[in-house]
Amino acid sequence: MSDSLIVKIPFSGFYESLWSGEIDLQEEQFAEYEAESDDRQEGIAPELRLDAEEIAEILLRVTGYPAAFDALAKDYVTAFDAWAGDQIGMTKPATRQRYNWETREFETEDYRADSLGLTFESMSSPQFYNFETDRIFCHVPTDTVKALFLLSKRDGHEKLKATIEERCTSRSGFISFYSSDLADWLAKPVEQWDHNELSILLVAVCGEPDDMDIYHMLPDEAGYHAWESAVDWVEYDLRVAAIREEKIAKLRESNPEYDPPYRCPATPDLFEGAR
Repeated sequence: MSDSLIVKIPFSGFYESLWSGEIDLQEEQFAEYEAESDDRQEGIAPELRLDAEEIAEILLRVTGYPAAFDALAKDYVTAFDAWAGDQIGMTKPATRQRYNWETREFETEDYRADSLGLTFESMSSPQFYNFETDRIFCHVPTDTVKALFLLSKRDGHEKLKATIEERCTSRSGFISFYSSDLADWLAKPVEQWDHNELSILLVAVCGEPDDMDIYHMLPDEAGYHAWESAVDWVEYDLRVAAIREEKIAKLRESNPEYDPPYRCPATPDLFEGAR
């Protein structure tokens, strides 16, 4: 028997959702900041500066959004794992840094972190979002699955039964490929349940979080790091330089003697020092 199984966790996807909005927000904020006050535009003649719209257009072309979504999905798993562990009081050994005011040094301390032991396995995204959305799959320890099953058993699997009937009963416009009869589910060992069946067990026992519940549990600046890691910054700089060259060419059309102010790249910045 494998030490872990695969489970699909609740996730609203990246189509016009809080999660895609987080990536969009980081991009918009960067474009506005870069246009208005970023150090990279200091010393650049006003007529050669890029505005927020021009910067946003470049970012649109040099950002690998699937990579950004994948990075944010991994942080989502970490947050969901902690949320789900908290719902049922399940923990795992962990360590964290703690500041000792007496010694004035950081120390490592052991503690129990809320967790089901979930780890990111993969994310699948549809080609079109007409009928489905992104799905996140996780490794889950087999022992955790057994524990969830025992918790479900406490009420005679009543919540599990209701969740199965809600999600697996065929109706107009929906054909279920799973039985809606609890007895059929219990006839198979829980260790043999697939990712969808385990997802239903997970929801029946832990519940289903609101997006904001998970959002507030994300690591600090998770959205920024997910977006920033997906940008091709070398290509970004090349495109910025190309647009400035276009601006120079247009200025010379009306003023053939125009010459952009020279700024030595070795000149120390007032606040940053030598670049």
